[in-house]
Amino acid sequence: MLRKVKGVRDILPPESIKFTYVIEKFRKIVSRFGYEEIITPTLEYFELFEKKSGVEISKTMYVFKDKKGLILALRPEVTPSIARIYINYLKSSPLPVRLFYVANCFRYEEPQRARYREFWQAGVECIGLKEPYGELETLTMVDTLMNELKIPVSIRIGDMAIWRSIFDYYLIPDEKQQLLFTALDKGDNETFTNLVQEYVPPKAINMFQRLMQIKGSNVSSLCAECRRILSDYGFSEIEGRIDFIEELSLSLKLSRNSRIILDMGFARGLAYYTGIIFEVYSSNLDVAIGGGGRYDSLIEVFGGPPTPAIGFAIGVDRVSMALNYDVKTSPRILLVPVKPEYISAALNAQVILARKGMCTEVEYKRDLRKALKYANNRDIPFVAIIGSEFVSEGKVTIKDMMRRTQHVISLEKIADIVAGQGSS
Repeated sequence: MLRKVKGVRDILPPESIKFTYVIEKFRKIVSRFGYEEIITPTLEYFELFEKKSGVEISKTMYVFKDKKGLILALRPEVTPSIARIYINYLKSSPLPVRLFYVANCFRYEEPQRARYREFWQAGVECIGLKEPYGELETLTMVDTLMNELKIPVSIRIGDMAIWRSIFDYYLIPDEKQQLLFTALDKGDNETFTNLVQEYVPPKAINMFQRLMQIKGSNVSSLCAECRRILSDYGFSEIEGRIDFIEELSLSLKLSRNSRIILDMGFARGLAYYTGIIFEVYSSNLDVAIGGGGRYDSLIEVFGGPPTPAIGFAIGVDRVSMALNYDVKTSPRILLVPVKPEYISAALNAQVILARKGMCTEVEYKRDLRKALKYANNRDIPFVAIIGSEFVSEGKVTIKDMMRRTQHVISLEKIADIVAGQGSS
């Protein structure tokens, strides 16, 4: 038996139908918000991701040397590629630049449910839109997409700017800050405390612990508690960020399918986030199905001008798993020529029906009895029998396999039968 590589998937129907359905819905929704599709290379120079993707991603990347000795990587995410493309080709474009992508990404992680070494992301990047407009647009897109997919979600929100301000006050080096964010991202409070106590007094550790306990859906009440904590420890100047979070939550007009959860102990392991961050959760899965945030320094780090930016991505694999319904596809019609000499007529009928947007397949070898059995086994709902009547009059006998009925009709009326809108 030929084995597949550990951590990758062969996606077969009906799962593949859900998979492509999610991508089609994503493309439709983000295009309506003015985003244009971009296609980035699977291979990039390792240094592109090494700079600002973060410690954890750097550890899990597929990195290798090519035949010239250049160090390359399979992309573990797409945002750095977008930043590179913007700097190389688009920095003279009017702002904001709105781009979206659908791409497979690679990370060498231990495979488990909803976590693979090859996984698919569908994401957007909005370059040049400042707070709060980028946040409002991005979160509204997430809500619209999940509502379209009929997936109720919780959107967990945090703010990297608050943590960065406090860490900077205590002169914690950037590389240590990244380790702290990784610990927060994993919910590893013990590692966080062990790392941070080298730089801060005991009272600050108490403040961190109090902040990390703030989590819930009553955003205004929780923001008031945050202000009290920051004021108690002399960080009143950061309270403006709390005001921003509260105003953002009040400004969002989300559907009933979505609710905001403020989580002050929430951070993301990607090193480039600078402000609001978020993750999207469905009750059908115990892992995030999407996430994103603001990264105002990334373009500048890569050598471009200071440029605000924000983005998000959904995990296509995970979102398709979160769909708790079957995706309907166009009913398939099996075209069965009664004799070999009618195969060309069946192919002609297939072309005509394809132009009408109908899904068909032609039977080449089986006789009618075996073809009907094949249609039953494959759950093909309609069989069109192609014989002399089609050649002379353009008519076929169509059998409804579910209702056990049949009609002799013109080819043009098959769509009515299939849609249940008419008869012969």
